[in-house]
Amino acid sequence: MTPIPASPEDRRPNESPSAACGRCGYVLTGLAPRSRCPECGARDAGGRIRDADALARSAYATITGVIWRSGVVVIGQVGFLVVAISIIRSFPGWIAIPVAVVAMLGVWFRTSVELDPDRGADGSSRLVRYLLRVFMLVGSAGYAVVAILPGFSGDAMIEFISISTMLLVGLGAALVGRRTAWWVQEDQGHAILEAAPWCYLLTIGGVVLVLGSHFAGLLPPAGIAATGPKLAMAAFVGGIGWGVCVLFADVQIFAASIRCLLHRAQYQATETRRDARLAEAEKEFDERVRRMDDDGTA
Repeated sequence: MTPIPASPEDRRPNESPSAACGRCGYVLTGLAPRSRCPECGARDAGGRIRDADALARSAYATITGVIWRSGVVVIGQVGFLVVAISIIRSFPGWIAIPVAVVAMLGVWFRTSVELDPDRGADGSSRLVRYLLRVFMLVGSAGYAVVAILPGFSGDAMIEFISISTMLLVGLGAALVGRRTAWWVQEDQGHAILEAAPWCYLLTIGGVVLVLGSHFAGLLPPAGIAATGPKLAMAAFVGGIGWGVCVLFADVQIFAASIRCLLHRAQYQATETRRDARLAEAEKEFDERVRRMDDDGTA
């Protein structure tokens, strides 16, 4: 017999906030908040509430929309890798402009409601998406302008701000993309998107090491300007590490969305057989009721 879920008043503080797994519906009463589902193995099963049906049970138009948007996100993430390389190497305008465009498109589609299983997002969620797009547009514009018009006054500062803005926006957009990974039931991709920001600890550690060595006198006394390339290398290591991790997760999500399209036909056949069985059962029930009525009248 299925256990009755505990009410919010009766649930202990260390129990899952949801009574059932967001993927398979398994009762999670008594489990820790971030525990795996014992039935399907979903991570943080009670903390992510969504319909138990995966993307594979959605309409074909919804699935194909997720597929091509996920493909654009993959291309956009390649653009972010080039942006990360720009920390230590400048690119000409004919490379920087396409990179800025594809990175912008990647953020745009990654934050679109079409890649979010919860289409009815609240106002705060929509505001975060719009802000990410606006800041990405500003950062991409600055990145492209510096590449087109090199050598003007303040170009180094504008390039630094633009690249930093683009990478920070990409970080935020990738966190939003975790919802897509959950929708297509790509647990590994979801875990990578959750863990990818920790790559920036490499940057923080490198900056602390370089600055500490500089002020401790362990580096040649050539001024802070000589330390700049070392700080750039530290930022490059963190940015490229984050970019590669997110790209790997994006490829997995793209592949999972294609699998959803292949599985949709199987689900449709299963649903058709189920509906036929239900119709047959209802017909048989109506026939039995009619016979009982006839016997009672006789």
